[in-house]
Amino acid sequence: MTNKKILMLSATILIFASACERKGINITGGCSTPVSKFMADGKVANYAILQSPDLNDSAYTIAYTKVLDGVFQEKHTVTKKYVFGPPGSFPTTNTIKQYNLLCGRDIYNSEIAVGIEQKIQAANLYIKSGRKPGDTWTHTINNVKYYMGFTKTDSMFIVPLTPVDTFFADKIYIKSQQNIAIADTLFYNDTLGVLYFKGVDRKYLMVSKNY
Repeated sequence: MTNKKILMLSATILIFASACERKGINITGGCSTPVSKFMADGKVANYAILQSPDLNDSAYTIAYTKVLDGVFQEKHTVTKKYVFGPPGSFPTTNTIKQYNLLCGRDIYNSEIAVGIEQKIQAANLYIKSGRKPGDTWTHTINNVKYYMGFTKTDSMFIVPLTPVDTFFADKIYIKSQQNIAIADTLFYNDTLGVLYFKGVDRKYLMVSKNY
């Protein structure tokens, strides 16, 4: 094979590889500047568990790790109390993971990071921006569809950080069946994230953060 043919073949391979490379997230209309302080690489919020089905649950943590441009892994970890016994007889943590795409104040989520931008076109909203009382939306993750809605804003929501502070908190419900009255509730702030989670069988409240 001549040098000219080798160069042409190499150029063809490079063009093909470039075409197959994952492009940056292209969102129709673009995204406004985010106000979030919590969704950034290395940010962590710590919560005190106020109620849990397992009495050995001692603390709750939500941590964020950047995995792609505009995409963050959100990892939820429940830390257990120490229980004496043979090694491996009792779990120290129980972890739930998901991936979020932040677009202005809108948040889309998925069980995988690659291709999450397609969730925008599907209107797969985890947190809806510009909320008004009565607004509803849905998202699907791990093949489960969740129904969400915004009820009201609490303008004097107290969080026991150091020092104790008061924030605006939007009351957002989340449930896996549309026509049931029982639902979990997020008290959510666009800048700080979830301040308080009030679930049917679990409740946790923010007590510290690194942002």
